[in-house]
Parts: sequence; C-alpha cells; structure tokens
Amino acid sequence: MNGERSLVGKEHCRIEAHGRLHFGLLEICDQSPNLFGGIGLMLAAPIAVLEACVSDTSIDDLQIKSDLHWKDRILTVCKNWLDRHQSNTLPVSKLQLSAPLPHQGLGSGTQIASMMAFLLWQVSRSYKVNTLADDYNSDAQQTIEYPTLSELAAWSLRGLRSHIGLAGFLRGGFVIDLGKSASDLTRTKTIPFPEAWPVLLLRDPLSIGTHGPLEKKWFEECSRTPNLHRPRMLQLIEDLIVPSIEHGDWATFDHAIGEYGRLAGSVFSKAQGGMYRTPHMEQLVAFGDSLGFHGVVQTSWGPTVALITKDEDQVYWLIDKYRSRWPELTLEKTYACNTPASFRWL
Repeated sequence: MNGERSLVGKEHCRIEAHGRLHFGLLEICDQSPNLFGGIGLMLAAPIAVLEACVSDTSIDDLQIKSDLHWKDRILTVCKNWLDRHQSNTLPVSKLQLSAPLPHQGLGSGTQIASMMAFLLWQVSRSYKVNTLADDYNSDAQQTIEYPTLSELAAWSLRGLRSHIGLAGFLRGGFVIDLGKSASDLTRTKTIPFPEAWPVLLLRDPLSIGTHGPLEKKWFEECSRTPNLHRPRMLQLIEDLIVPSIEHGDWATFDHAIGEYGRLAGSVFSKAQGGMYRTPHMEQLVAFGDSLGFHGVVQTSWGPTVALITKDEDQVYWLIDKYRSRWPELTLEKTYACNTPASFRWL
C-alpha cells in the first residue's frame, strides 16, 4: 500500500515527551547490587514532539523529517520493530520530529527512542482493536494504553542505563531505580514531585556531554571496584530525599540532593579529574553553594547543571546572579512533569 491506506481509521497522530534530570548512578561495578540504579526527575521542558502519518509503508519509503542526528536512531527502532514482528511494512509513512539536541544531560536519546517505539506500539495496537470493532469512533479505539517498562525497553533498544528515562516516559514524576539486582516489578518507583518548585537549567551553549567511545572508556576505567558511597546514597534516598519530596520540605531536599550528586560524581572522579565533568561545571556548582543553594547538581554527563529552587522569587534571583557572572550561559526555567508522555490522534 505504501502510504495510501490508513490502518486505524485515523490518518495522523502526535506524541509529546519530556526532558529528564539524572542525578547519578548508584553503582557501575558489574555483579554489584543496584547496578545502574539511580534517581531522576522528569521535566515539563524541554519537550520533544513526534508527528506521524498512519499507513502501511516499507522502511525504504519511510519519510523522516528531523535533524540528522536523530534519523539513525529512528531507523534503528523501526528495524527492530520489523524484526520482532516479522513484518515487511511499518504502520507509519511520514514522521516529523522536533527535539532538543543530544548529549545535553537531559535524556533526549532515550525519549526519542521511546517515542518511536511507543508510536509503533500504539498504532499497531489500534489497528488490531479496530479490526474487531464496527465503528472507528468506538471507545476501544480512543483508549490510550502504555506498554510495560520491559516492553518499552525491548522495543526502544534502551534500558542498560536508561530505566529512569523509560520509567519517566511511562509515568512522569521523580523516579527511583534500584538497579539490575531488583526484580522487574520492584526495580523502579515514581512519586509526584512538587510542581511549585521551579527548576533552573544552566549550560554552556558550546559544550556537549560525554558520549560514545569516551563514555565507554570511562565506564570501563571506573567500574572495576564497587562504589563505596552506595550505602550512603541509598540512605539519602530513603531517609531524606523521598520524604522531603513527599512532605514538600525543600530545605532538606536541597541539602540531600546536593550530597547525593557529589557522591555520584565521585565515582567518575578518577577519569574526569574531579566530581564534575568539567571545571566550568564545578564553578557553576560552587557559585550556587556560595549563594546558599546546596543542591546544584550535574545531570547525567552534562553539560547541563540543574538547581531546584523553592519558589519563583528564588529562581529569578538566581537567574540574575548567574547571568551577571556568566553572560554566555544558557538559562532555562522549567518545572517537574508528573504525567507520562502523551499520545493523541489528530
């Protein structure tokens, strides 16, 4: 058919996914408990948007409009879907993606792969429902469901160190990942995060985070011994971070998340020469600390540094302080996102 026939009685759909903060891994030493576990937070912005035309199409005829760095990832997910379904055609013919740049520490890679996997899952599921329905406008056709985390991991080809991004895609909120030693049913937990606490994102617009061969090398170098700070990091999560979120205790959260971030960064200090990816990021953290904000943290490999503030007055005061010191910084105010990625028919 190659783009000529809608499979589900609808011709267009749209998915929106959100950015995420990753406050650091609990453990990277193989065979240790909590391997690749950690904590993170889904953000209202930046937002990635994927729109699709629905029809059966060969992968050679698939039209993709996006920045070049995302096309290969989209095609990889599509090929995986075809292999798993033993199919010759995809249920979509045209894709248009608007997304943040990669390697900014905001989880865009996992979110894009998850969006593509979820799109194929939802459209193919809707087709199966409608083959049994008499009316394309039935309630069954309008119901939006989500795959399990393990299904999303398999179809998106993510999940080795991306469970926080996967769980955040499916649920939103603050994500606690206990790592590979936990069962599939107990590994991840999400809780609502105070949306009244503004999140300030700071980054050097000319920098990108560590990725590719260098990232792999650093993991190999730093994963030879267990993380001695893991017990304290788990204690921080259980005794301070989660309770402070649940009770809206910003001051406790600010101190605890800052300590967690420093301990997480120390795992890679041997490779990167300190707790933070670059000296500039360390300066951003130290400046916030000098102003009385102890929860300034590197997210993932950076270059983004994040600071969760108590209220609007605080965040605008901090924006003025950072902008006066570093006029070249990119500063973005956002909030927590406590809802999953959205899907709708257009």
